[in-house]
Formats: sequence, structure tokens, C-alpha cells
Amino acid sequence: MVDAGVVDEIREAFVAGADCSRGIRRAIGVPELGEFFLLEKEIDDEAQKEKILQHAIMKTKENTHKLAERQLSKIRNMNHDFKMFIIDSTQVFEAVLNGVNYEQLYEEIVFKPCMEIVKQFLEETTDVNKTHLEMVNKP
Repeated sequence: MVDAGVVDEIREAFVAGADCSRGIRRAIGVPELGEFFLLEKEIDDEAQKEKILQHAIMKTKENTHKLAERQLSKIRNMNHDFKMFIIDSTQVFEAVLNGVNYEQLYEEIVFKPCMEIVKQFLEETTDVNKTHLEMVNKP
């Protein structure tokens, strides 16, 4: 993401002194890079700027990892209450990144399995609703 320009993108949205605990300023990288944006204007030494930037990037990665762990934990906890399905679309994204035609991969790896899952869900829901209606309408 750094190579794709995320630092410049965040720099454009950065507002010194803004509350980073709410809204868009909670986005990944904004709080971590904020200190760098404030200091880069005051420091002339490019090596020192680079060191501060690398530290901010490292903190962003650490916090992103922690966020992913928390989200995964929440998803795993939800798995007790809901049927969860994992659709691994890695091959599709790799095809897109490599400029390969991804549409057939998407169809086979993502679309068809998802449609089957939805179909099964709707059929189960319909069966439950029919059973419920039969129970309600019994004399």
C-alpha cells in the first residue's frame, strides 16, 4: 500500500490537531502517520524523516495486525450463532493483479459457491416458514 501511494493519500486528508478517535480519521494509518506529518515539516534531515516514516509505517502494520486479530476473533465468536462460509477469492485477485482474464475464475470460485449457499439458505428458510405456518394453522 505504501508503494501504491497511501502515505500521500493520508497526507492529503490529514488535519493537524483533529480528533483521530472518530470518523474517517480512525482509518488505518491516519493516527500512526499523523506524528510523521507534523514532524516532517520541522525536520530538514531526510534520513531522520525516513526513520520516522518507517516507524509510523511499522506502527500502522502492527495496529492493522491487531485489528485483523480482533475482527477474526469476532467472526469466530459469531460462528457459534450463525452458519459461516469462507470463500477464498485469492486466485481471482491474483488473476486481476497479473492482468489475466479473471471472469471465469470469479464465476467458479466466488459466484457459483455463493449462489449455492444463498439457495440452500433460502430453501431452509422456506421449509422453516412452511413448518411454522402449518403449526399456526393447526386447529
